[in-house]
Amino acid sequence: MELFAGEGERVTRIVVLELRLPRLALGIASGALLALSGVMLQGTLRNPLAGPELLGITGGTAVVVGTITIFRLPAPAALVPWFTLAGGFVGGLVVLLAAQSMRSTLRLILVGASVTALLNALLIGMISLATQNDVNLLFLFLLGSLANRTWAHVAIVLSWALIGVSVALLCARLLNVLQLGDDLAAGLGLAVAPARLLLLVIGAALVAAVVAV
Repeated sequence: MELFAGEGERVTRIVVLELRLPRLALGIASGALLALSGVMLQGTLRNPLAGPELLGITGGTAVVVGTITIFRLPAPAALVPWFTLAGGFVGGLVVLLAAQSMRSTLRLILVGASVTALLNALLIGMISLATQNDVNLLFLFLLGSLANRTWAHVAIVLSWALIGVSVALLCARLLNVLQLGDDLAAGLGLAVAPARLLLLVIGAALVAAVVAV
């Protein structure tokens, strides 16, 4: 409490309030958003293996952020999540279109893993073109990092989380119907393909905010 009241050593306040605390808050928020995205995709596809990292969503977002960073594109920080959302949506949409004729969700996961591997290969290829900190960039975009994150990054994630989580909760009943199966859901009057596409966009948005920072 002394730190929040402005007491204590100045160095200690800076380390705790400006270095450690933002990373802690960002880690908690990012984990929550990724977990929610995973739950939505697993419920939509009725497969416990489904997740943004296996459906091309995470790979698509990472490629976009990697492109902006490696080639030093002049993208405002506030717009980066929108760019990553587009990348994640395209990656997930490619998987859905490629597996459109497949009735098995397991095959959909396999297609997603293939697309993700392709996107990761593309990202590694771009990183090989970088002139400095190649290994650091590799770990940053393939594993993620909380290093050098500030309250500004936390604000970006929380602003997206506020909208994304609210919309996701509103889609809970829609998700429950989809878990009954495509045939039964269609029999209940649900447009299965548009509903699945909507949930894909929401899941991609949750991931985009995390990958962007």
